[in-house]
Amino acid sequence: CGEQNMIHFAPSVYVVQYLDKSFDDDAELRSKALSYMKKGYENQLLYQRDDGSFSAFGKQDASGSMWLTAFVVRCLLQAQPYIEIDPTVL
Repeated sequence: CGEQNMIHFAPSVYVVQYLDKSFDDDAELRSKALSYMKKGYENQLLYQRDDGSFSAFGKQDASGSMWLTAFVVRCLLQAQPYIEIDPTVL
């Protein structure tokens, strides 16, 4: 579901941010984190609704979740320096 996907996506963003801030050049860890980020982003789009919000089960839910949408957008903005994020998703 959309929440579980974010459990994997968000830490990948934080790992890459940490590597940048600590000047750690662990190329293997960075590569894995970026790969997880890209896959997580693609998966999260499955949970976006027509109105732009996100929910646990996407279009199957009656409405989007304000809390999940806020968290997703925050994480996507943080991921934007590292992977390509479609501006229309934000």
